Amino acid sequence: QDASKDMDRSTSDEEDVATGANKIEDMTDDWVEDHMKDVTVAVIGNVDSGKSTLVGVLTKGGLDDGRGLARAKVFNFSHEAANGRTSSIAQEIMGFSSTGDQVIIERMANTTANSRNTTWQQVVSQSERLVTFSDLCGHEKYLKTTIFGLVGQCPDYTMIIVNANAGFQRMSREHLGIALALRIPFFIVVTKIDIAPQNVFEENLLQL
Repeated sequence: QDASKDMDRSTSDEEDVATGANKIEDMTDDWVEDHMKDVTVAVIGNVDSGKSTLVGVLTKGGLDDGRGLARAKVFNFSHEAANGRTSSIAQEIMGFSSTGDQVIIERMANTTANSRNTTWQQVVSQSERLVTFSDLCGHEKYLKTTIFGLVGQCPDYTMIIVNANAGFQRMSREHLGIALALRIPFFIVVTKIDIAPQNVFEENLLQL
């Protein structure tokens, strides 16, 4: 009888432990779900890989015209738009409604600081979930700014942009090394596949 009681008690303890573990797992899932309502993504990669253009296309909901229309909506300064190179930390947001549809307020309209603030307020108020993009510099000259963005912005993920025509270049490797050192999860997006010869594209893809 004592042995039977001990076995029953042991079984009950195991069930309690399993129940407690399930509750903790459910609480963890709820916590992750709640904290993933606003995800921050740092956009990194070599200069001229199309980082700002991609951010502009994703957040504005319109295609680029091939002459810098999309990236011009992301740049902070006129000199960036003039030379096509990011030299500061630019931010854009992308919102999604409760049904999963993207909330788009403007489509490649003229962007000023005031209009951007107004647009962001509208996106935030109409969105259930947000993705914040931090568009960082790709040129070696501005590496310190990129490092500051990765450290100071505390992104949830890094999106490494690779030019299909140029492959995984040196600064992309530098950025990847920094992301790994900071233990930031990363994923790779390949751009400009429409202008890359098929053999070049396939060869550069193998590098990844």
